[in-house]
Amino acid sequence: MFHTLSLAIVLTLCHSVLGEGYRKLSGPFIDEMYDKCWTEVYLPADTAGYITYSRTGPYPPYTECAVSYYTDSGYVISLGAFNLTGMPSDCSDYIFACKGKEFLCDTDTSSVHYCWKGVYYSNDVSWGRSITIRLFSDHSTQGTYNIEYRVEEAETDGNTVVYIVVGVIAAVCVVVAIIFRCCRNEDDDLSPLDIPPVNARGHHVPIHRNASPFISERNSRELRSTDCASPGLIYHSPAVYPSAPSPHNPQRYGAQQPIREPVRPIELRQELPPPPYEEALQMPRKQPTTS
Repeated sequence: MFHTLSLAIVLTLCHSVLGEGYRKLSGPFIDEMYDKCWTEVYLPADTAGYITYSRTGPYPPYTECAVSYYTDSGYVISLGAFNLTGMPSDCSDYIFACKGKEFLCDTDTSSVHYCWKGVYYSNDVSWGRSITIRLFSDHSTQGTYNIEYRVEEAETDGNTVVYIVVGVIAAVCVVVAIIFRCCRNEDDDLSPLDIPPVNARGHHVPIHRNASPFISERNSRELRSTDCASPGLIYHSPAVYPSAPSPHNPQRYGAQQPIREPVRPIELRQELPPPPYEEALQMPRKQPTTS
């Protein structure tokens, strides 16, 4: 018992320390099912070996055992040859193999199942990260079997490659669009401090799109600000017309002097109003003329 435990510890240390090189030198693994029925068993990545019921002898009559095997993410467990030469030839005992964790693997749910004595291959079956092997014997006979397996890195199919390429292109397009939009926003937010004064522009000097429209000096008063936070800006006061008092000199046009209503000119061909009644009585009368 002590020697067996020491050997197991040494093998475990060799597998963990020496890695893949030792795995190839030590030969294939042999995993026994008899002491792992109805449980899950981990198979290391980049390993190969055989699955059997027991290395010491055949399985007993009326045996039913199922083991679910799994491995690391990104790897698959592939099954090769099913060597059933040690099983009875009357199809009384079955070996079922299912994808995934399926302890009740049977004829309807299995990817492959065999019952006749012989050697069978399942290389055309696409397995996955986990599989389930189930032995079912309903006869008084005994038997042995070996199932070849290997754990290898999962291959990337063509559709996955296309999806990855499309995703990368879409991500690049999104990044370019964001950069372009940010640069465009910075261009739109140009400071008006870079705009030269109106009177300093020449005929061939381009006008910035953020510049204010030109206002004639005849109807405006320019005031260059020296106290504001943004020096160099030009303030245009509203136009001042002669009909209204200046906002800076309210007494310029005599605000106390009454404003006379202008005399309306007499329109041509406009009849004069009749004189008052008393004045009409004193006016000379014209004698009626007889024809």
